[in-house]
Amino acid sequence: LKKALIERRISMGHARALLSLSSSDDQQDSLDEILQRNLSVRQTEELVQSKKAQENQTVKISKPVEIRTAEDQLRQTLKTKVLIFSNKKCRGRISIEFYSKQDLMRIMDFFEKLNEKECS
Repeated sequence: LKKALIERRISMGHARALLSLSSSDDQQDSLDEILQRNLSVRQTEELVQSKKAQENQTVKISKPVEIRTAEDQLRQTLKTKVLIFSNKKCRGRISIEFYSKQDLMRIMDFFEKLNEKECS
């Protein structure tokens, strides 16, 4: 990607769009397609969005049962949408949605009370 940018085979806009892809394989595949089809920045952005949508769909379908169960338990406990994103190395992140300042405070209070129980 850097080489193509330095050689001016792609623009900064192309590179910026490509960098939003999570894997270097996807970035390289997309770069090859951009160069082969001579895509504009706008077309590149559309290509990247399409790849991200496919990636998200794959992640949703392939979540292990344990992860889906944990999501459901957190969703029921916190009474809001919870998503867990994990990789093959058992690392990841948890996304907890809130819909207002009061909702955020309710969730924060839950964790604060949980912490107080743990410490006493």
